[in-house]
Amino acid sequence: METPVSIYDTETGAPSEARWSPLDLQHGRYKPLIPRGFTTQEPPTVPEGQKLTWDGSTWGLDELPPATFIAIETAANLEPTEFAKEVQDEFEAARVTHEEGSVRFDNVPDTEANRTTLTNLISVHNFNASLLERLREERDKRLNCAMWLLERHLKQEKWGGGTTTLTAEQATSLYAYYTALCDLPETCVDPANPTWPTPPEGIANDKGWTGCCS
Repeated sequence: METPVSIYDTETGAPSEARWSPLDLQHGRYKPLIPRGFTTQEPPTVPEGQKLTWDGSTWGLDELPPATFIAIETAANLEPTEFAKEVQDEFEAARVTHEEGSVRFDNVPDTEANRTTLTNLISVHNFNASLLERLREERDKRLNCAMWLLERHLKQEKWGGGTTTLTAEQATSLYAYYTALCDLPETCVDPANPTWPTPPEGIANDKGWTGCCS
């Protein structure tokens, strides 16, 4: 019995055993059948990061293209919508998916340079997100103060016989101040150094203001 002949898929390098030609077997000959897309030439070992190639007569090796996604483990506090915009400023086709304990970036080749860029973006956004969170807390405190004074003004107008603690001009200015606060933090360029709207003149001496904003 003849030794089996190994053949190899020229697409993948996967081995299999060739069948013997039935016609040759009838004449006592052992001739392997080599299907199209196979060779008897054994492929080389493929190092990590490379792939097999076949040029029709010999095997070769090529570098694998980088993966088209990057996954980075992180516990950072990331606001999904804003962070995705920042990533897409760097990688226009990127798609960001937040998973438990990590972030996946599709359509971004897995290179060392890209990983460094994304890691830096995570770090910066995490810092900014913490600043924005504290900014929102302070904004909400000031909004509550302004709302308390506006509600008091409306109640005094309705049930106080027209006598109000705030002047009409102060109330109008206070409403404008309240509206400007509502626009934060979207209008804030630097969360580390926010520019706060200025309260109406003279309102800092109001007991209602000092009671809730002190």
